[in-house]
Amino acid sequence: VPAPRLYRGLHTLPPDIYMALCKPGEVYHLGDIASTSLIPEIAQNFSEDGEIWYLTYELDNSKAKKGLYTSQWTSGFELEDEVILGAQIRVKGFEWTPNWNSLRRDYFGNRPRQVTDMNNMIHYVNIFEKYIKNRELYTGTTIVYAEVL
Repeated sequence: VPAPRLYRGLHTLPPDIYMALCKPGEVYHLGDIASTSLIPEIAQNFSEDGEIWYLTYELDNSKAKKGLYTSQWTSGFELEDEVILGAQIRVKGFEWTPNWNSLRRDYFGNRPRQVTDMNNMIHYVNIFEKYIKNRELYTGTTIVYAEVL
């Protein structure tokens, strides 16, 4: 029985792609074979293994009931609890908790604890792009909520 919640991490995204993947209402195809996990921390660890813009999907699979559980059979990581998924998803919303410590000291603007509005995301991603100290720094945690179609 396919899992009701799946998790997928993406990393090292260009800022425009990062924002497009977070945009509520957008529908797109994950690919014919996309690796997901039953464990949120696995996807989060994968997403944080890259540079500047990355995210973790929390995929609601309760209606679509898609995916093939492979456990350790096809994954190179036996504890991944992998589910192979080929499907479209619809973005429902996002939460970005920015890491303001990664900006240079010459940024004096607002520093919201969490960003959940697309217009605010665009504004603050542009600030990060301008004031980031180093492109390898942690920009915060982004969780994108989506449903599998």
